Amino acid sequence: MLPHYKIGDARPIEKANGKEYALCRIPGMVLTAKNTLIAYYECRSEVSDWARIDIRVIRSTDLGDSFSEVLLIKGEGDTLNNPVMTVKDGVIHFTFLRNYNRLYYCKSTDDGKSFSTPKDITHVLEEGGKYTVAATGPGHGIVCGGNILIPLWFGYNPNDPMAHHPSAVRTLYSQNDGESWRLGDIIGGDVLTDANESAFALTDDGKVLVSVRHCTEGKRNRAIAKSPNGYSDWSKAEFCDMLPDPRCMGSMFSYDGRIYHINCVSPDGRKDLTLKISDDNFRTYEAILISKLGGYSDIAVNDEHVFIFFERDVLHKNDPENNDGLYFVRLDVIK
Repeated sequence: MLPHYKIGDARPIEKANGKEYALCRIPGMVLTAKNTLIAYYECRSEVSDWARIDIRVIRSTDLGDSFSEVLLIKGEGDTLNNPVMTVKDGVIHFTFLRNYNRLYYCKSTDDGKSFSTPKDITHVLEEGGKYTVAATGPGHGIVCGGNILIPLWFGYNPNDPMAHHPSAVRTLYSQNDGESWRLGDIIGGDVLTDANESAFALTDDGKVLVSVRHCTEGKRNRAIAKSPNGYSDWSKAEFCDMLPDPRCMGSMFSYDGRIYHINCVSPDGRKDLTLKISDDNFRTYEAILISKLGGYSDIAVNDEHVFIFFERDVLHKNDPENNDGLYFVRLDVIK
C-alpha cells in the first residue's frame, strides 16, 4: 500500500526580488544518512541561462524547518551552471560546470559543512567526442552497484556554440568514489530528438530507470528507458503516457521499492507541479498536486517525509506574481 501524506505549507527559500540577483533557479537537493538536507541552486544576475551566475549551497539539520548558507561559489563574471550532488557512504559528491563547457568536481566528507576545492575534470567530456555545450542533471545523482551515476546532456552546434540544441543524453559515472570519471552510452539516440535534462532512479529489480525531457515532435510526455548498470545497455526509449510533460525538468527518487517522480503536468506550460508515487514503474500511481505554479524541482525521501525544492514559474519574468523564486515543502507520512 502506498503511503498517504499531509502536505505542509510551501515557504520561500529565495524570493526573486531583483536585489542581489535577478532570480535564482535550477534547484537541487540531497538527503544524507544523518537526515541532513543539502540544497543548491543557481543565482543569476539576469534571466538568461548565460547570465553571470553564482552557485549557492545551503544546509538544514532540522528536516527543512530552517536552512543556513554553507557556500557561495562565485562565477567571477562567468556562468556557473547545473550543480548536482550525489550521496554515497557519507560523502557528498558535487559537480557543476562553468560556461556550459568546463566540468568541475568537489566533495564533502563532513555531512555538507564544507567542500573541497573544485577540481577541473573537463578532460572527461573531451574524451566523449565533440561538444559545444554540456550540463549535468539538473537535480541529483544516484548510486547503483557502488557506482556514482549522474545524468548529463550535451550539445554540438559549431555554427552557434551557445545553443543548447541539437542535444543528447548520457551518464557521467565514477566507479571509484569520484577519483576518476567516465561517460556512458548515449540514451535514446535512435528515438528521441534533442534529449536533455534527465533523472535517474532504481527499479525494484535493481535496474536504473531514466526519465528524459526531450523535444521529439508530437510527443509531450517523458521518455523512459532502463539499464542494468546506469551507463550501458540501455533499452529502447519509450514515451510514457503516465508522465505528461510540458518540456520542463523533472526529478525522481527511489525508496523502499517505490519510485517518486515530480514534474509539471499541465499541457499549458510550467504549471501543476505534481508528485507521482508508483510501486510498479508507473503502470499505476498515486498523484499529489504540490503547486499550481511550477517549474524545475528536486526531491528527497526518507521513512517519514518527502522533501521537495522547486521553482514557482520563474520563467514568467514579466508577471510579478509568477516570478516568485525557489520554495521548499515537506510532506509528512500520515500514520
